[in-house]
Amino acid sequence: MLRALVLVLVLGLALGVASPVSAGGHLTELGQEVAEAWVATFARGDADEIAATLAPAFQIQRASGVGHVRDNYIAKSLPSIRPGSAPEISDMVATGDETRLVLRYTLLVDEVIDGSPVTRRAPRLTVFERSESGQWQAVAHANFAVPE
Repeated sequence: MLRALVLVLVLGLALGVASPVSAGGHLTELGQEVAEAWVATFARGDADEIAATLAPAFQIQRASGVGHVRDNYIAKSLPSIRPGSAPEISDMVATGDETRLVLRYTLLVDEVIDGSPVTRRAPRLTVFERSESGQWQAVAHANFAVPE
């Protein structure tokens, strides 16, 4: 057990990873704010605006097994949040630092994905990095809404 802990610490230092800020007050509030802004961007449905929130290395993995890289996702697979619906984010857990946020949360959303209507409350995991301009951009997103 001690060897595993030492290995994790050494790898973290070798990769230049800063000590993460633990889940808590300020970071949780920031995570909630960043996630709500990101979801609101999708609700507006403007592909160019959505593209600006996705880092060049962005990937998404859906519970259905379908995954996309940034450009394919923008071109072929953006979800459409149904007009008049109000997505809700709850159960936020945030870790990270000044340049990186890892958010685990539950999203209730009424949307259309790949042509199919979907209304679910499901866990999500999204990783954001702060760009050189200071904007938070999604690097990775996992949707755990198990298909019915």
